[in-house]
Amino acid sequence: MLEVMMIIMTMFLPKTKLNHLHIRLHKQKNHASIASITRDSGFWHMGQLYKDYKTFFGELPSKTLSDNH
Repeated sequence: MLEVMMIIMTMFLPKTKLNHLHIRLHKQKNHASIASITRDSGFWHMGQLYKDYKTFFGELPSKTLSDNH
């Protein structure tokens, strides 16, 4: 049972973090850097983040942020 829970969490947590970041980028009113927003959302490996974000949302974080301004 614990093994199943761990598998579920490893699949669920990254998507939750990506959604959190996506919402933060949409709500961002000032000119905070993408790096600071992503670090605040718990991401540290920027290359992997950009790849995962583009796969999940179909655009890069910079596009999401620029569409908001």
